[in-house]
Amino acid sequence: MRFSRPTVNRIQAIIILVIVITAASGAYWYYLSTMAKPKIGGSLALYTSLAAPDADAVVKEFGAAYPNIKLDVFRSGSTEVVAKLLAESKTGAVRADLVWIADASAYYAMMQTGVKFMKYNSPGAKGIPAGLMDPDGNWVAAAALGVVLIYNTNLVKDKPTSWNDLAKYGNKAAMPNPFYSGAAVLVVGGLAKELGWDYFRTLKNAGVGVLQSNPNVISAVAAGEYQVGMAAHDVTVTTIRKGAPLAIAYPKEGNFLVAYALAIAGDTKNPDAAKSFVDYFLSDNGQKFVVSRGLLPARSGIEGPPEILPMAQMNVFPLDYNWIAGHRDEIMSNFDTIMLH
Repeated sequence: MRFSRPTVNRIQAIIILVIVITAASGAYWYYLSTMAKPKIGGSLALYTSLAAPDADAVVKEFGAAYPNIKLDVFRSGSTEVVAKLLAESKTGAVRADLVWIADASAYYAMMQTGVKFMKYNSPGAKGIPAGLMDPDGNWVAAAALGVVLIYNTNLVKDKPTSWNDLAKYGNKAAMPNPFYSGAAVLVVGGLAKELGWDYFRTLKNAGVGVLQSNPNVISAVAAGEYQVGMAAHDVTVTTIRKGAPLAIAYPKEGNFLVAYALAIAGDTKNPDAAKSFVDYFLSDNGQKFVVSRGLLPARSGIEGPPEILPMAQMNVFPLDYNWIAGHRDEIMSNFDTIMLH
């Protein structure tokens, strides 16, 4: 079939018009997908109880993902982080934008005094079990750690199997101090609730030592200064990876699974950047990062460190963060009276 010249001209015009419209449409959608959005930048102050090497690694990891955000870190034990926040809150000048500590009960204790946290439900929180996040969105676990028994494999042939074995090893056993370690606050409160304060009187009478922090206990057991200890698994794992003669044992009564709880300060001056921090460490890359540091991932579907049991296989003591927050003064006072005097 042959078309007349006018018809051919009209067809060519239509084709050209279609090409132009298609090109323009593609260019428009390309513009929408690539147009410059306001880059998130500024600075954030993170208050954390992460071990010092882990805190340094967080700065590098987040800086690589968000190079326009400057991350400043205050690092100490959970108890000292909380004390700093409370002191700043009293003056109305909380400097922290983010708080990341191993004591979720402290958030409830702080909120009771008027400290505020931004409620934020990150998209990454969808894969996190209910026990590892606040139902109102005040905090979410970006990682978890098991508080277990550890022992020196050069000195201990029969691994400990019970929390009562700390007393069995007496002055060759050690535990962290809840006046510094937030995880220790939870474990002391949990053991007191499950086993009673007589358990700690037995530890004291047996001569069990109290060191400042989990890393202190781990390094002392690795060095042979103590044979057995109560400690968090994360630094234990990274120490084992360096060749230390350490192993992990799970008490038959159950071990503790502690939320490494991340929160956004209510008075943050940079909420978008703070949300980006939470989102990143709940993302696949962020969860794989915490695993690389020896921590358990908070989200399901991410494989944890091979040196420790997956959360689903652990026999876990329940932790009631609100109960511990309400009994915090009693827990600290009793521990001080029994174990430190």
